[in-house]
Amino acid sequence: MKFTNHHVSDLVVRIKNAAQREHSSVSVPNVKVVKSILNVLKEEGYVSSYQEDGYAINVSLKYDNRSKSIISDFVVVSKPSKRIYSNLEDVPSYYNGLGVTIISTSKGVMSDSQARQAGVGGEILCQIF
Repeated sequence: MKFTNHHVSDLVVRIKNAAQREHSSVSVPNVKVVKSILNVLKEEGYVSSYQEDGYAINVSLKYDNRSKSIISDFVVVSKPSKRIYSNLEDVPSYYNGLGVTIISTSKGVMSDSQARQAGVGGEILCQIF
């Protein structure tokens, strides 16, 4: 999958900032890799939903019953200056398996558990807890 890492960094920063300020939603650029990451975040329960709106995607953030964000930590791993790749055996778990590592593989963008099931490694994009 060809993309630039600044889209991943931008997504992470926007979601982290919106969650810290307890916003109900955040707008992110409508880019293929962003949609793929949002699919993983939705499947893993970190965002409620998202809707495409032209050049933007509106992401509904998820909070617990005490209005605390579900997202505690969200970091970019692979950067334009240093790309991080991992084979199947070395795919890292985040927070001892409580968090999710998002990987760009030859079969698409997926979580670390999906990559293990599919038997593929790839570029480690970001990690969330």
